Amino acid sequence: MCFIGSIFISKKKIAQEDITCYKCGSIFFSQYDNPKFHPVFFKTYFYLKGYIPPILKLKRQIVCLFWFNIHEGYHAYKRPKNEMSILCANVEKFIIPKGSTYYENRIEYVSDSIIWVGN
Repeated sequence: MCFIGSIFISKKKIAQEDITCYKCGSIFFSQYDNPKFHPVFFKTYFYLKGYIPPILKLKRQIVCLFWFNIHEGYHAYKRPKNEMSILCANVEKFIIPKGSTYYENRIEYVSDSIIWVGN
């Protein structure tokens, strides 16, 4: 995924409380290990429920006069059903923890930290 934001609207923010968000993907179960959530757009990475993955540095890249994008970060949707996730069979609940740095646009967030909490 690639977050696209407006330099006028999508300002860097610090979460004042936990923010509920959603990701599309698949859950893989194993008799030997905890369930793993693999995001649809990034199959080489997975999340463990309740585990806080490494904090990432969010780097804005200006793409034209009024727009920027962020490639590296934890991308998530604001609502469980939206323009993109409607195509996904499995939507899981995540939180952006209080104190995390994040950006938002109309349909998604990108943050430096995220936690899978499940449905």
